[in-house]
Amino acid sequence: MAAFDPFSDQLVVEDGEIDYSFDPFSALDVEFRDKEKELSLLKLHRPKVSLKFEDLSVTAVQKNGCFRKQQQQKQILKNISAVVNSGQLLAIMGPSGSGKTTLLNLLAGRLSASSNLVGSGRITVNGKRRDPGSFKKLSAYVMQDDHMFADLTVLEQISISAKLRLPNNISKEEKERRIEAVISELGLSGVKNSFIGSETKRGVSGGERKRVSIGTELVTDPSLLFLDEPTSGLDAFNAHNVVQTLVRLARNGRAVVMTVHQPRSNIFSLFDMLLLLSEGQIVYFGPAKDALSYFSALGYNCPDHFNPADYFLDLISVDVRSSQLERNSRGRVAYLHRAYNEFLLSTEGKMLTQAEAAIEEESIQETDVTKISKYAYPYWKEFLLLLSRAWKLLVRERGVTLIRAAQTMIFAVLLGLIWLNKGRNVSSTNYIDIEGILFFILINQSFISIFGTVFTFPLERSIVLRERASGMYRVSAYYLSKTLVEVPRSILFSLFFCVVLYWMVGLRDSARSFFLFLVVIFLTSLTAEGIALTVSAGAPTPQIASAIIPLFLVVSILFGGFFLSNAQIPNYFVWLKYMSFVKYSFGALMHIQFDNCQFQIPASDCVVCDGNEVLKTSGTTDFSLGGNIGLLITIMMIFRISAYVVLRIRGPRYDKNL
Repeated sequence: MAAFDPFSDQLVVEDGEIDYSFDPFSALDVEFRDKEKELSLLKLHRPKVSLKFEDLSVTAVQKNGCFRKQQQQKQILKNISAVVNSGQLLAIMGPSGSGKTTLLNLLAGRLSASSNLVGSGRITVNGKRRDPGSFKKLSAYVMQDDHMFADLTVLEQISISAKLRLPNNISKEEKERRIEAVISELGLSGVKNSFIGSETKRGVSGGERKRVSIGTELVTDPSLLFLDEPTSGLDAFNAHNVVQTLVRLARNGRAVVMTVHQPRSNIFSLFDMLLLLSEGQIVYFGPAKDALSYFSALGYNCPDHFNPADYFLDLISVDVRSSQLERNSRGRVAYLHRAYNEFLLSTEGKMLTQAEAAIEEESIQETDVTKISKYAYPYWKEFLLLLSRAWKLLVRERGVTLIRAAQTMIFAVLLGLIWLNKGRNVSSTNYIDIEGILFFILINQSFISIFGTVFTFPLERSIVLRERASGMYRVSAYYLSKTLVEVPRSILFSLFFCVVLYWMVGLRDSARSFFLFLVVIFLTSLTAEGIALTVSAGAPTPQIASAIIPLFLVVSILFGGFFLSNAQIPNYFVWLKYMSFVKYSFGALMHIQFDNCQFQIPASDCVVCDGNEVLKTSGTTDFSLGGNIGLLITIMMIFRISAYVVLRIRGPRYDKNL
């Protein structure tokens, strides 16, 4: 018998003699090479690329003052130049605040998502300035926050990415083989039918989730792969597996660029190229294996048995615990900056530059990377795929659906019991109770619809932003599919609510009145959802959206026609009355209930004798029933279209000047 000694990486026989050395990852390497052979058969004629960036600088512009005319500028990156070629893994390291993520966003073309950051310099792909449309197809970006739909399985998540992004001329069978190869390559075969999950729903582990996010980008076989701290939140073993996978992807002809904060030593040893940043400037760029000798030549020797990554971070960080420590560390960092600039002018530095340039020329192919189609599918196919996904997600959201259904039924029964049979005993003295019932129904439905959206859409918006940034689909196809799928559910909830409440309260007894009542409630819900979608799509955070949305709703309720009559509204606020969707909903419901309706009055000296007089008294005769419904539809369409426009405007943008 034999046992594995984890400290010596050797297999030890019982008598104590060492039999042979054991590499714990050799079996994985053999398995990967088999998978790599399988994957190589599915290459999509991926062009080899060389990403070169010269004199990159980024400045943050902050406006101050009452009229925001005064500007303060802070330089985040200064004169960054390097190159990464196909077959290489470039790791960008540096202390917090050194500009790692900013540089990665700049290279990936996504810096302009932050309006206060201004970039300058030159970035070329195979010697040509990048085209935003084709660059999205050529590259892939894996964000640090791996937002994905919790109710999709691993296979479904990677499949939808493949179906939307792989070229249309590839057969269905080839796409399926490609999907299976990627799943196998990332070690996800055992969990491919498991749900991705979230904080509230059990799913795959953190390491598997990170690999799924890589797989959604990898399935298109990109030539350039950008990753923002792919090891964050993972334990050491899973972090090593992820980076080992990235190295293997690079060996298969890709250029991989990643930011990493503090890798352990065996992860650091996997890097091909290393770029160290401190205070927004380069401290070192070159082969990772030569970094130790470079700093040793400067008089900074890494201690034996010490993690080089930890040592480098200690060396290039600014210590602000005291003024003396800060002065010493800033002096050291400034010296390292000067030393690197002098190194570039030295003979050794020029040789390194020439060697990288030779690799760059060798990696460039004749393929023109600026002539790649923007979308893989025609619009109708894209829409059908997104419609299928949206329906699948809706069906699996059982918890949300059951809660919404229970909420609808509880409020319907509660309100029905409070105003039980009030509509069957309308008189000249209690018709105002019916007005209150109708108005409160609208308030209830508006709040339920708005907050049912504002607490769920922000997460979906973050997923959509990531997918759109990868060029997966048109925003109009997504928005239309989402709307069409959710409309039947809204109709069903409105129907449940109206069937219970309408007859318990005893509102006007006719089929026409009931179905018109249902239509108005349904349109009110859609309008409230449209407001929530518009604000959520434009607000930077869910908290800000939650603070803004009640403002719209409260103003609509205040000028809805129940609390303030036309005579009570000041002239300078009259325009708010016509912008209130509740006004048109309330007006429509009042017409449905009281138009040409005669009361059965027990007293002979009544003041109000029929429904038309009620309409005049309540001030809801500005528009007819058809006019109110038509204007309500108009406002609903305005907010629904506004949500689409805001979602499109607030989407990711690519830098066109670099």
